[in-house]
Amino acid sequence: WFLPFFSVWWVLFVLREYIESDGNELLYVHADRCKLKDILCLFILYIFNITILFSIYTVLFPNMIYEFFKILSVCIFYLGITYFFTYLSKSITITLLILILLTLANITFGNNKMVFPFYYTLDSITISLFINSYLPLILIGFLLLFAGTILNKRWLKFI
Repeated sequence: WFLPFFSVWWVLFVLREYIESDGNELLYVHADRCKLKDILCLFILYIFNITILFSIYTVLFPNMIYEFFKILSVCIFYLGITYFFTYLSKSITITLLILILLTLANITFGNNKMVFPFYYTLDSITISLFINSYLPLILIGFLLLFAGTILNKRWLKFI
């Protein structure tokens, strides 16, 4: 339930300094204005940490490798939501509220297959479940990252 939420925890704290802190316009003076590279470094570090955890799980339970890919796809979705809504709303509080509500909705309504994009399920992952449920999350996550990058660059033109 909580691995996707915590995959963007440090990303939120880094983005807070660029969005809400006093004098944040001075942080954008240098040539590298897009913060996607900064947050991707933190995100990849988190993915590396859970890779270590899931490698131990995979040794004990071989089917856990599929759960790792499921969690990875949801983490990419959460990263896209974080980056997009941070630059759309210019507020970390609103972004954090959206992420918390999405996590709570997944805990509460996770077994309802009619509602998208709830990712929590007790079913074992199969190729068809991955293609139907988790591949769209990856694609939406990358689309939101791209849209957030456009918002990031557009917002900087007006500073």
